[in-house]
Amino acid sequence: MVAAALTVWILFAVWIIAPLLHLPPLIARVAAALLCTEIVALLLWSYGSEGCNEPTCAPVAQAFGIAARTDVPILAAAFVVFAGHQAVRALRALGAGIEADGRIEQARERAR
Repeated sequence: MVAAALTVWILFAVWIIAPLLHLPPLIARVAAALLCTEIVALLLWSYGSEGCNEPTCAPVAQAFGIAARTDVPILAAAFVVFAGHQAVRALRALGAGIEADGRIEQARERAR
C-alpha cells in the first residue's frame, strides 16, 4: 500500500508542477492518466475484495490489486524519471535564455 500511496502523491505533484515548469502539456496529461489509472485500480481492488478472505474469490479484484501495488507504480517511476529529465532540460534552457538576455543587456549598455 505504501507504493500505491507514494504513486498517487508523486503523480499528483507532477501533474501540478508540470505547467509551472513549462513542460510539454503531454507530460501533465500522462501524469493525470496514470493517476486516474492508479486510483481506479485501487478502488476496484478494494471494492472487489471487500469481505472476501478466500484466495480464490474475486480474481479480477486481485488482478487490479496487483496492478495497483506493482505495475502502475513501476510505470509511474519510469515516467517520473523521464519527466524529471524533461524538467532539467527545460530549466537549463530557461537559464540559458536568462543568461543570454543578460549578455544582450550588457552589450546594449556598452554600445551606449
